[in-house]
Amino acid sequence: MTTLEEKLNELWEAHIESYNFDLINLQLVMQLKRYVTDTDFADCTLEFHKVSTVYFVNGFGEGRKRIFPPYEEGSWLELTSIGLIEQSMEFHLQAQKNDVSWFSSRTGGANIVMEIWGASLFLECESIIIDGEEFIIDESYPPNPSIKD
Repeated sequence: MTTLEEKLNELWEAHIESYNFDLINLQLVMQLKRYVTDTDFADCTLEFHKVSTVYFVNGFGEGRKRIFPPYEEGSWLELTSIGLIEQSMEFHLQAQKNDVSWFSSRTGGANIVMEIWGASLFLECESIIIDGEEFIIDESYPPNPSIKD
């Protein structure tokens, strides 16, 4: 039986052909072309279900604010890497001014991290489906003791 980690490792450097983030159903679906050999690709569908946190960072430091024009024809997005976060990770929003505190009680976690070119996408989700095979991510997989109902 192939583990989730092994399946995710097979997706490194895949081309992201399309993606759909459905806010109502709390899911992200990606259509990928993954390398089978150095020159051959296979289609793949990657789904994240019951997504409760999405945190996107475009690059590093102040460079995250540099937004480049849309890709030219023939360009693609690369799923440079993807993996499980093996340790507890939480995000907390903090206002720089005290008068903007309505969101200070918002927190989120992450159990998946994706590197897309130089950007990072952190997700917290309950399950991942790769080409129809479902993997449930519960409190023990990966270990994440800080997330409680």
